[in-house]
This record gives sequence, C-alpha cells and structure tokens, in this order.
Amino acid sequence: ARLASARALLVAQQRITQEKGSGRESQEAARSIEQQIDEAQRLAAAGRIADARPLVDRAYLTARVSIESMRRGDTLVRSLHFANKREEYDYEVDRNDTHRMLVQVLLADRQDIAPMVQPFVDRSAALRVDAEQRARRGDHDAAVKLLEDATRELVRAIRAGGLYIPG
Repeated sequence: ARLASARALLVAQQRITQEKGSGRESQEAARSIEQQIDEAQRLAAAGRIADARPLVDRAYLTARVSIESMRRGDTLVRSLHFANKREEYDYEVDRNDTHRMLVQVLLADRQDIAPMVQPFVDRSAALRVDAEQRARRGDHDAAVKLLEDATRELVRAIRAGGLYIPG
C-alpha cells in the first residue's frame, strides 16, 4: 500500500513539475524518488522486505515534501486561508513534523551521514523550542516565522544527507 502511495505521489510530483515548469531541482527530486522505488522493489523481490520498507518510506516522504514545496506558494495564496495566526502556526507545526520525519527516515539507514546532518537538526530543534515558547505566550506571528526557519534548517539537513528536495 505504501509503495502504491509512493508511486501515486511520484506521478503527481512529475505532473506538477511539468505544470509549473519547475527546473532542475524538481527533476532531481523525481529521479531520486524513482531510484528509491526501484531499489525498494529490487529488495522486496529478493525477499528483503525489512530493507525495502525504509526506502519506500523515504520515497513517499520525499515526494510529499517535493509536492508541498512546489505547491506551497500556490496553496498559501489561493486556497489556504487561516482564520488566525494560531491556525497558521498549527499548519507550520505539521510541515515541520513532516520534515523531521523525513530526516529520521534518512538517518535510519545512513548513520554515516549523521555528522553532516546533525548541526542542521540541532539548529532546527532550537528554533522549534523557541517557536513553541512564543506560541505558549500567544505570539503566534513570531512562532510561525521561527517554525519556517526551523523547517528550512531541516531541508538543509536533508540535502546535506544527499537527498535533494526543493525548498
């Protein structure tokens, strides 16, 4: 089921890349997703399901983040209207959680890259803590900005780990 979802997201990612005339970054993300799916299928065919699952998860998350990144401006401008800054904060928390999960998937089978990735993850965590503190005090405007910065650090971590995602 996850493989089918990853494939469906890949098709959507490729369609959005064409629609938006997105450049090299989006095309590299699509190639990366395709490679991960292909490798997962090879491992599964060899009976190595446990080894294939993290690759499928990574492909799924990479496609999801790529699509989100390409649609982010469109979505915020055209269809996402937040009733208040608290609602926007909750949305940014979800985006940040998605990127954190992608970093975890990336590191699950590649501990050798942890030294390159960890500084970005640490900066992101510190920014998120600050954002959460600001949100508790009711300063959701500042919290949103801090969460956006925290998510940018996670994008840098993912890229430092050798996985290209737009953003």
